[in-house]
Amino acid sequence: KLPDRNKITNLLEKLANLTINEITSKLMYSTSNSLTFDEWTSISNVPYLGITIRSLIKNNYIDNFLGLIEMTSENCNSNILAVEISKVLEKYQLTTKNIISCTTDNCSLMIATSAALNIMRVPCVCHLLNIIFKSFIEKCSVILKPFFDLVNYLKRSTKYSIFIRKNNIKKIPDYTIVRWTSFCETVLYLLETKKKYFYFL
Repeated sequence: KLPDRNKITNLLEKLANLTINEITSKLMYSTSNSLTFDEWTSISNVPYLGITIRSLIKNNYIDNFLGLIEMTSENCNSNILAVEISKVLEKYQLTTKNIISCTTDNCSLMIATSAALNIMRVPCVCHLLNIIFKSFIEKCSVILKPFFDLVNYLKRSTKYSIFIRKNNIKKIPDYTIVRWTSFCETVLYLLETKKKYFYFL
């Protein structure tokens, strides 16, 4: 028999507190801490702000996930978010004075939140590369259209699914339109294995 919701909730709260205490005890030995925070959307389309920390402990970098803040119309303000992030840090007995830098994307809200926290901000290199690659893809969209069409066709094809199973071929990696570097991986894989796909087509 499964336990009821209250019992599961209580158990999860205890596990969460144990995890917070464990991370807090590790962070006591950190000589350097850097934050990252970025927006993340759940399957049910609820936006959250995820917060992680990278700490230098005994000459090793350790990453820990600190928390999620649900993004609402009331807290989509840099000063309010800065207060929310500070509250998350307090759970781990940290303040902004324990943080040497933070990394965010180039969204104006994240830039303003970093300034409100008074923490040196380092732009996310991956995000910058994604923006550069997006610009490249958009400029080449006419040339790349056959690739987009082919991948979209293969994704929907039942015959293709049967073909890759029978021939033990890896499925072409899917891509996310907003993550343009994932499209690069898709195109590269398609080029590397094009003989097999031409045979199928």
